[in-house]
Amino acid sequence: MSSFPLREFSSISAGAPAPSAVGRTGNKGTRSISLPAEPKSVEDTGLNIGFLSELILKHVYFAGLLSGQQLEEAAKLPFLNVIDKVLIFLKKKNMSTLYLRMGIRSVPL
Repeated sequence: MSSFPLREFSSISAGAPAPSAVGRTGNKGTRSISLPAEPKSVEDTGLNIGFLSELILKHVYFAGLLSGQQLEEAAKLPFLNVIDKVLIFLKKKNMSTLYLRMGIRSVPL
């Protein structure tokens, strides 16, 4: 079985170009790769609250006890105004077992 080489992803170094400026030159010119902006709200994600709830529940189910930062890293979404809104939605839907499992005592409504 051959192994697939993996490369390390890290933040941009001082001399590296910004991700939006990275391009590939071909016969037809240069193509730029632009990254989407980080979502600032649930609406900015383009996903509905039900899908986001399932995503968060999936991460909690498979990982067990997670901090907010760990949940943010696993879901690849910002905690503030996205994940916290999903947690509030789940709390309103009486998902109290989720909170007991995550070690969260209270999320403000």
